[in-house]
Amino acid sequence: NQICYNKAVINIIKSIVAFGFILIFGFILFTSKPVVAEPIEIHIKPAEEAVVAPGVEKIIPVELSIESIYIKAPIELVGFSNGAMGVPTEAGNAGWYEFGTVPGEIGSAVLAGHVNWKDSPNAVFTNLKSVEVGDIVTVTMSDKKNVSFVVTHIKSYPLYADANEVFSSNDGLSHLNLVTCDGVWNSIIHSHESRLVIFTEKIEEKNEMVIQ
Repeated sequence: NQICYNKAVINIIKSIVAFGFILIFGFILFTSKPVVAEPIEIHIKPAEEAVVAPGVEKIIPVELSIESIYIKAPIELVGFSNGAMGVPTEAGNAGWYEFGTVPGEIGSAVLAGHVNWKDSPNAVFTNLKSVEVGDIVTVTMSDKKNVSFVVTHIKSYPLYADANEVFSSNDGLSHLNLVTCDGVWNSIIHSHESRLVIFTEKIEEKNEMVIQ
């Protein structure tokens, strides 16, 4: 009887230990936030690439600067894949949607960037959430000219929300919108649950009359 009793106690202890491991594993699985590069997943309607006249060099954005959060980053061209905007290939790069508006032209140009990366919690837009209305965003173009924008408002979109307003505008002004991942990390779908968008408007140069 004593032997049977001891075996029963041992089996109970084993069951408790096994259950404890299951709880610990489940907690880690559903609460951990792995550092990975993920798609921006801003869903858009594909646009046709602008036609450039033969012999005319296409002017494109090459560098992004946001002094308020100490960002100075190269810009690479990204396209359209699986119903969403493409993503930069490097942690420190911003990606310009090349089939959309060129920064500085009428319409809404879009730059996307990662909030974290495969082997690091830091990426180009890790601190984008710290940007405030009134901050200045500057883009250097391939012709060496700078185009500056002022942040007008900030908005967060659910992961699969219709975000076409990020890529288009009809107010006759020039906009630059910055996109990155935001919100709670969902370990089941391996993605953040929302997207942060910083909306900006071009700062127009004022032509002042000189009175002599």
